Amino acid sequence: MATAIPGYTYGTAEVPRAPFSLSDLELLKKVHRHLKERFSRHLMLVRSRG
Repeated sequence: MATAIPGYTYGTAEVPRAPFSLSDLELLKKVHRHLKERFSRHLMLVRSRG
């Protein structure tokens, strides 16, 4: 038996749709991976010089 949680409306019409599409989310994930890899390389370079 599930207990209702006050204010929790997941899956109902009360929750608005996200203002972005799934393709927008995929693009954001690709950009994040790219920046994470670049930052990691730069961090290794800085550490190796220290």
